[in-house]
Amino acid sequence: MTLHFIPGIGGTADMFRDYPFPFPARAHDYPRPPSSECSFADYARFMIATQGIAAGDVLVGMSLGGMMACEIAKHLPIRKLVLV
Repeated sequence: MTLHFIPGIGGTADMFRDYPFPFPARAHDYPRPPSSECSFADYARFMIATQGIAAGDVLVGMSLGGMMACEIAKHLPIRKLVLV
């Protein structure tokens, strides 16, 4: 199980870097979408494929990152979803 932090618009992975956790944690920046025609659902699947998000992981999303975490949870069985 890995804890994944997804920031909101204007946020970066640096927001989460100084917090120690007793288990694996990753903070994400938003990668460039694969195309200009990419839907929100397509982008969630793209995040799953490119950011190492796996079934059973925990997602923590802030603002737009929370919306993205909810969309990811539609496509992948996650352990827990935390919205900030």
